[in-house]
Amino acid sequence: MIDLSTAGTGHEYLREGWGELGEMDTWTVGQRAVVEVPAAACGADQFLKIAIAGIYAPQEPRVQRIVARVNGVTVGQVVCRGAASYEFFVPASAGMLREPLEVALELPDACRPIDHGPGEDIRYLALRMTKITLAPADADAGPRTANAEQLEQREALMNMQSLGINCEFGFLQRSAGAEPLGLFRWTLAPLSKLVPALEQGFEGLANPDALEIFMNDATEFIVEDKLFGFRHHSFLFASKGGTLEKVKRNEYLRVGLLARSLVEEMREQRKLFVYHDAGESTLEDVRRLAGALNRYGANTLLWIVGAPHVSLVGEVRQLEPGLIQGYVSGFQLPVWEIFPVSAHRPSWLAVACRAYRLWRDLKPAPRALAEESRAMPAQPSGAAMKVALP
Repeated sequence: MIDLSTAGTGHEYLREGWGELGEMDTWTVGQRAVVEVPAAACGADQFLKIAIAGIYAPQEPRVQRIVARVNGVTVGQVVCRGAASYEFFVPASAGMLREPLEVALELPDACRPIDHGPGEDIRYLALRMTKITLAPADADAGPRTANAEQLEQREALMNMQSLGINCEFGFLQRSAGAEPLGLFRWTLAPLSKLVPALEQGFEGLANPDALEIFMNDATEFIVEDKLFGFRHHSFLFASKGGTLEKVKRNEYLRVGLLARSLVEEMREQRKLFVYHDAGESTLEDVRRLAGALNRYGANTLLWIVGAPHVSLVGEVRQLEPGLIQGYVSGFQLPVWEIFPVSAHRPSWLAVACRAYRLWRDLKPAPRALAEESRAMPAQPSGAAMKVALP
């Protein structure tokens, strides 16, 4: 699901034809709006659902025509007269075996407000969108329902927050249908940079000159902060309609929001935090990271390492209060070149679920947490950061 609100998820899938993210919804801009997503189940029939909060149509008839296409194949045409939800059936034959899937909404009636009244808005507007969902379907039974094991995996991974070193844990969450927002979920975050940032409360990260944006060989805009040196994906490509101005608007807003959210999660001890760097760090290094987390509250860190023996693959153990170690079969290497699919996924899922159960069982009751929070000293200044737009 792509939630088109400012605080939503899936924004990395947006391609051409989208305006600046709005608080509750986002305008399409131009006569074509595109998202590009991985297939939820290759070769399976799909349901494409779109939720519309409103339309721009200043003249009678007040309608917007919508033609929905998946990988260039038309799957439906509707006439929209205002807030509405539509569902299109996408057969597997409609190019579904090819990834990524390009979902395009053709909007022939998009028009400019400047042509129909006062104001200076020169954008071609059509729809105010709230959500886009593409999900596997059974033609007879409707949407598939997850089994108990899948639900447990999703619950565990939604309640875990990656601190780095890279995107590997983020892709694990995605594979289980968990899409939590996270400052470091898609970020290259070495321990030597992560610990000082936590100790300093991310102070200055939301300043209007804190980010540097450049383009890689694939024309994707890459974002690096000048204060701590973190580098992350924007998932916007110049070759697919992305612009430097759009990336700046999105990233300054995104980084400020996610930094504040992470501080709140640490202060309220809401998540099990996760870190790995493919075995580079020592126990003393990781203890420093756990100590930085505990500046905010009684948090717990899951440290993922390679199993020294095959019998330990998938196992977890508590090393000490606030620190759990989990053994996986291996990592993707090098750490700066990560792909969505990994041969080590089963062991990572086993570690995630077992660590989550252990953390949940060891977690103090809400009353104890509240009493502990009242007794804690003042938190780092990053908790009060304000977002400054450039």
